Parts: sequence; C-alpha cells; structure tokens
Amino acid sequence: MKKTGFMVSCLLLLCGCHDRKEGGVEPPVRQLEVAFADASEVEFAPGEQRSIPFTVRSTEFAGLEFAAAAAGEDASQWKLSVEQGKVEAASMPCVLKAQAPEKEVKTRLTVTVTAPEGLRREASIAVRVVEPAVPDPEPEPDPGPAAEELSAAGRANCYIISAAGRYMFDATVCGNGSGDGASIALTDDMRADWLWATTGVEATLGEVRLDAARGRIYLTAEPFVAGNALVVLTDAQGAILWSWHLWFTEQPATVTYANGRVMQDRNLGATSATPGETTAYGLYYQWGRKEPFCGGVTTESSAESMAQARAGTTVNPAFAEAHAWQQASGAEFSTLEYAAAHPMTFLSNKGTTGTYDWLASPRDDLWGTQKSIYDPCPPGYRVPDRDTWDDFADEADRYIEGVSTWDGTLYGMTYTHEGTKDWYPAQGYRNRDRGNLVGLATTRTGHYWSNYRSGRTISHFYISKRLSTGKLLQPQSTDKSDAAYGYNVRCQRE
Repeated sequence: MKKTGFMVSCLLLLCGCHDRKEGGVEPPVRQLEVAFADASEVEFAPGEQRSIPFTVRSTEFAGLEFAAAAAGEDASQWKLSVEQGKVEAASMPCVLKAQAPEKEVKTRLTVTVTAPEGLRREASIAVRVVEPAVPDPEPEPDPGPAAEELSAAGRANCYIISAAGRYMFDATVCGNGSGDGASIALTDDMRADWLWATTGVEATLGEVRLDAARGRIYLTAEPFVAGNALVVLTDAQGAILWSWHLWFTEQPATVTYANGRVMQDRNLGATSATPGETTAYGLYYQWGRKEPFCGGVTTESSAESMAQARAGTTVNPAFAEAHAWQQASGAEFSTLEYAAAHPMTFLSNKGTTGTYDWLASPRDDLWGTQKSIYDPCPPGYRVPDRDTWDDFADEADRYIEGVSTWDGTLYGMTYTHEGTKDWYPAQGYRNRDRGNLVGLATTRTGHYWSNYRSGRTISHFYISKRLSTGKLLQPQSTDKSDAAYGYNVRCQRE
C-alpha cells in the first residue's frame, strides 16, 4: 500500500509540472536595471538645459515605458523628457533632458522604467540650480599713456601736433562737420593710414588706425619731428574717402593786426616763423580745396612739376601704386569727389572763358567768412577775410615805412604793429595749368589766399620785391585770378 501511494503522488506532481509549461518550454524571467552614467551631483544655471546620460540593461526591451520626475514642491517647474538610444549587447544608452527652473533650488531627478508585466526599476540623481559665479575680469594690458583728443577744441581738416605722444581725432565728419552731407558713416571694414609725410616724419608714425566703434582715428608720433603728413580714411576697397592734415610744429604764436584781425605767425604748414629760413615756407592750396601741396626752394619747369614735392616727402608704400604727386587736367577729374579721393593730384581745368579752375563747375562757397568743411585751417582758425591786409599798404598799394618792409636779401616782407612783427616769405606759387613752382627765381613773389570769391574775382594778398613802378603790394586784390593756382594760406582766428 505505501509503495502504491508514493507512485500516485509522483504522477500528480508530474502532471502539475506539465500544466505550468507552454509548448514544453519554461517562460524566461526578464532582467531589468537602470543606472546613471555618473552619480555625481549635476549643477545647473537658472533656466539652463542639460542632457544627463543613463543606461538601461535588460534581457528584453520590447514594451518598456519611460517616465521622469523631479522631487519637491518645485517639481512642476522642471521640464523633463527621455530620449532612447540604440540597443547594443543587452544595453540601451539613454539621455534625460532636463531644463531647470529660473531660480536656485536643490532636488533629485528620477527616471522610472516599467516593463509590460509590471516589473519596474528607477534611478535618481541629485541636482542643484545655482547662479553661476561671476569670474574676476581679466586684467587689461597696460594701454600706455592716454591718447590726446586733437579735436577737443573743434573738428577740422588740420590738427597741430607739437610734441611726441598718442593722439586721436573725430573721424565721423568731414572737416568741421558743418552743412549737409558732412557726416561719415563709419564701418568696421574702413581703414585709416598715413598717405604721405615730410621725409623723416613717416618714421615717427608708429600707429595710425581707425576705431569705428568710437568714431576716432588713433595715431602715435614718437619721437617728435617737425613737418607735415596726411592721414586718410579708406573704404574696404582702399579708395580714399577723406583726408586730414597733421601739422607737426611748435604751437604757432598769434599776431594782432591794426584792424583787429588775429593771425597765426606762420604760413599753414610752416614749421617756423624765422625770416629767411625755408622752414618758414608753408604748403600750397588751390582756392576752395582742403588738400595741401608740398613745395620746394627753386622754380620748376612744366616738365619738372612736383619734382621737389616728390623729393621732400615719402609716400606710404601701401598707396604708392595708386597715388603720387602729379597734375591732372580735364573735366573728368575736376569734381569735389575726385579731389577728395586724390589728395596728391593738382587739378587744372581750363574753362571756355580761358580761366583755370580745379572744378569743372566752379563754386564761390567752398571757403567763406563762416568756416566750411573744405577749410584747411586747424581748429579755431579759418582762411582770412579779404580786408585782413588793408593797413599793410597805402592807397597806391605801396609799402608803408615802419609798417610793411620788403627784405630783398631774405626775400619776404615784415609787418610791424605796436612792436610786434610778422614775417611773410615770398615763396612763389604753383602754376595754374601744370602745377609747377613759379616765383622762386630772381623775381620773388608771395601769394596768400583770402576766403572771398565772386565769379572769377578771388581776393588774395600779393607781395613782391620793390619795382620801378612802386606798386608792389595788393592787400585786397580785385584782379581776376584763377582758383587753380596754388597759393599759401595764413590762418585767421575765427
């Protein structure tokens, strides 16, 4: 009996085991694990979005569901999502994408993975939202001495530099900025550089650059060397948009004339006021132009035009292919735009009446009693009025003993008023048609522009050696003259 009962029990067990199988195969048990790649606390800035990697390992990935949540009262302010990667070797790389709230908080983020049969696994990580620390600013390099603002006393086409140093000036306007069309819209692709300089001065120009954001052209001059230079502003293609004359000289003294005019004691561009010295020679200007032209000490023929300017100056190699001291004739060159873009070109245009002007369409308003954007004088000064030299001569336009004295040795005239003397060198002029220097041989003459023009009548001051006629001085000329001549300028205080 006992043996029979044992056999029945075994049969029942075998039958029960058979009932739990499906197709005779034991169903697999799913294995599931979730873990963050790095369990260290993750730091967020307010509102920052970050991706936190984690891994799911399982024997079966079908049907898995993912969820993410933050703990605490600020849980709803977190934006959370899960991105699943590609399964490889029973492992699925995943990313928890989390965007932090806009305030400082500390909490835990939890990822939950649930299988269809109800198996669930989760992993959590500590997170903190903090305002990022503001780093200490990097120490700025020593800028050296501050740049002196040349245009602080007023904007102009000419600035005086009397000592070595760093300088800057306003580059947002043409000349003094008066009138319509005077503004310059600076852009980052514009450049500034020197175009020409008195030989020796170019070696002192260690830096010339445009700061478009500040609207300034910066330059250095070290050491100080007396002379002149021209700084230009160019567009992205290298075309000259405007130019400024740098006058390297001691600060000119002033002389008050009998009629109250206050004048600088030297010609514009001269580096001294010493009688008889060539350093007292200034630059030459065509009437109404701001662009200065260098001179020399002897008369030139038409074929030699500009030879002494070339010999006494250095042209920046960056511009040497496009710009040189030269003369050009013809209506196609005789415009304000061409003159500004070619400041080394002496322009001549012979009109139908036989007069020479550097403009094909002459204008009377380029210089005047009110300073214009084309005036060549430094801040606080302008081209003088037509009656500036009235008390230099008698009614017959002759020198007056004790007032105006011609010096036939040093070639020039001294004006004296109340013990103060003012020297006017007879340094000739540049001819109207070819630009060659004239009036520096036996017959010495001096020519000085005024700001007055009406048609072809342009008032200018004229001096020469004593002639048999006795008529040597024209302080307020009403003779017809041509704007294409290159005469000197003696600046008058505004």
